[in-house]
Amino acid sequence: MTRKPAMSAEDKRWRAESDAETLARAEEIKADRMRHGAAKQHAAKKAERYASVTKSGGKK
Repeated sequence: MTRKPAMSAEDKRWRAESDAETLARAEEIKADRMRHGAAKQHAAKKAERYASVTKSGGKK
C-alpha cells in the first residue's frame, strides 16, 4: 500500500474549514425540501448512469 504524504498544518486547517463549509451547505440543502428533492433526483439519475456502465462492463 502506498503511503499518503504528510499534510502541513496549513493544509489541515484549510481542509477542516472546507469540510465545515460543505457540512453547513448540506444542512441548508436538507432544510429546503424543494432543493433537497431536486438534489436527490439528480443523484438518482447519476447513480442509474453509473450502474448501467458497471452492468455492461463499459460497453454500450
